[in-house]
Amino acid sequence: MSPDAVTVDAWYQLAVLRTYGPWLSAKLPVPDEERKQATDRVQHARLVLSIHDEQSPQLPPPPVVAFNQRKTP
Repeated sequence: MSPDAVTVDAWYQLAVLRTYGPWLSAKLPVPDEERKQATDRVQHARLVLSIHDEQSPQLPPPPVVAFNQRKTP
C-alpha cells in the first residue's frame, strides 16, 4: 500500500471505531445481533490499525512549541 492509501485506510478505521464503539456500551439498548456486528467491526478496525502501526516507520515527535511571553529570542 502507498503511504497515502495507508493514511486513508487509517482514517477509515478510526471512523469505524468512533461510529461503532459506542454501540458496545451495555447502557444502550442495542439488539444482540447488531451488537455482535459492531463488536466484529471494532475488533477488525483495531487489528488493522495495529498492523498499520507495526508496518509504518515511527516518526519523531513534533518539536515542542512554547509561547514566549517575554518575547525574548
